[in-house]
Amino acid sequence: MNILISRRFLASLAGRQKPVYNVERGGHYYKKKFKLRTKNDHVLAFCQMSKNFDDVSCLHFSKYDGGYVNPRKSDKPSWDQLQNVLLRLSDSLPKFGLQKLDYTVFDDEVELIDRVFHRHMRGLQNYMYYAGATAVVLRTIHPVFYTQVLNLTPIVEDSTIRGRCRTYRMNILDMILNVVFRFKWKYDDLRKEAAFTDTIHIFHVDGHGMIYRHVIDRVLPDDEKTFNQKSKKIVTKMSKSNFVQDLQVQFFVDGRDSIFVAESDATVHQILNARQFETRFFRAYKILLYQMDYVQEKNLLVAVGEDLPGVNPLLKIWNLNQLDKNDVPFCLRCSRISPGNRVAKVTALTATVSLIAVGFEDSSVLIFRGDISKDKQNKHFTLRDGLTCTEDGAVVALASAPDGILYVGTSHVILIYSIHSKEKDFKLLNTFKENIFARCWALADKDLWHQFVVAKREGVYFYQPDLKAAAHLFDGEKILIKTSKNHLLVIFRDVNTVE
Repeated sequence: MNILISRRFLASLAGRQKPVYNVERGGHYYKKKFKLRTKNDHVLAFCQMSKNFDDVSCLHFSKYDGGYVNPRKSDKPSWDQLQNVLLRLSDSLPKFGLQKLDYTVFDDEVELIDRVFHRHMRGLQNYMYYAGATAVVLRTIHPVFYTQVLNLTPIVEDSTIRGRCRTYRMNILDMILNVVFRFKWKYDDLRKEAAFTDTIHIFHVDGHGMIYRHVIDRVLPDDEKTFNQKSKKIVTKMSKSNFVQDLQVQFFVDGRDSIFVAESDATVHQILNARQFETRFFRAYKILLYQMDYVQEKNLLVAVGEDLPGVNPLLKIWNLNQLDKNDVPFCLRCSRISPGNRVAKVTALTATVSLIAVGFEDSSVLIFRGDISKDKQNKHFTLRDGLTCTEDGAVVALASAPDGILYVGTSHVILIYSIHSKEKDFKLLNTFKENIFARCWALADKDLWHQFVVAKREGVYFYQPDLKAAAHLFDGEKILIKTSKNHLLVIFRDVNTVE
């Protein structure tokens, strides 16, 4: 809410005859923050006034929550302002931990959201204290410590500067071991042996070229030492097995201590023990198996396929803890699905305990709600109708994250929905006009905050409901992407490889 006020009224609000402005930002304007107490609530007032104190000022009121509402947040900076901030950050960030950062481009009420150490604060003074204390603690614990800026990119569309920094560090114990046992006593040699952590930084710039929000997020922790060496032997043994070589694999999903492999003839193989190759198989469909997913909480297998040609596909759910008289998993549910009573090919599927989402070739998406383990559960609604959004292309990616977040990826757009507990209650949170390819996406685990990971030719991108971040910008044709805890697996064809 904006209210036009006079100079005298502003002075009376401040409790003095003439307001005192001691900070100059943005050229011709001074600013001061006042907390106004009313009978019902607290109000935070932010004012701007010209130097001669004769012009009418604009007062921005907001419900006081201990925070600050930047009135210039909706104003976009110019390209020159972004370049100025980019230049100062490029000079300042590599010197983190060695000298004081350049705070001249930060707003007095800058907001810091640190998702690495789980800190959230406002104010330039708090920001400076936090950055200084963090640098001192890290330099004390890690004698070998330095920061490398991998990339910084200005984004005009959302008024941000996005970058990726790599922090190298080595603690005292590792340094002693390298000096005593490896005879690496030179600082340059120790720097090569240092572990690293990649972080993404998003700087939000307002209309006056000042940073009003800084978001820090982790991308790739360097924990390769925790890699289980036995996994290499298992993979080598599986690759030499005749059972694996004879399979006509269409796709696969990983389950609870098992792997499900679907063949082109709709046969599903369950590898129960990768070391001993204990397997069982069953025929899921008579003609074709479109998609398959696994629900770990209840040990359920969900799939969509065809038993008869030319009719609507079937949705089937198997309970892997229960076997029928033929010694195959018991089928809990079998129902026909279609978008608007039309015959359409299923191209994507995701399932959780309380939700099943099915994507079709005509860009339609069906949502099934409720406990999916119940046979009589048929509540469903259409999230997207292919008749109105055919130009978006086929649905190639569906991922259901906690807190009711559903990621929908088509051939031309990435959509993020919030699916609420009530039936047919959903909201479109964000839209990215970008393409996505089959098998080149994954939903990260809780270690990476359930981010939606998409691999493209130029690199790998991480999506959240409120932002998009880039990491690992390497060129090459991506073939497959998988995530496991805080590890990221990318299979790609290098552009420099000569076939």
